[in-house]
Amino acid sequence: MALDVTPLLETIDDLSNGKEILTNLYNNPVYQKHLQRRMQRQFVMLGYSDGTKDGGYLRANWSIFKAKLELSELSKKHGVDIVSLTVGADLRLVVVEIPISFIRRWEIKLPIMRLN
Repeated sequence: MALDVTPLLETIDDLSNGKEILTNLYNNPVYQKHLQRRMQRQFVMLGYSDGTKDGGYLRANWSIFKAKLELSELSKKHGVDIVSLTVGADLRLVVVEIPISFIRRWEIKLPIMRLN
């Protein structure tokens, strides 16, 4: 069974370290083979809730925006299509956040969460 490795970047520190985390993954020979088997596609989950708790609404949203730009540019350099799974966000924000020049291919996935 093939599984995707999906880093969860949710706190302000996680978002700040996202580029380093993905750089380490992309430079790992074993992980490079994994990406080849997964059609050069990398999923990453960016969360609003913990970032908002951690740094406030404005800082969390700014950190997510910056992380998306950095991760998109890094992934593009490595020939990887990145798919951002964003939890807790307004879909309108998800669609317009990344400048089109950073995107190699559009794909939007909406995680389904059950709230009790």
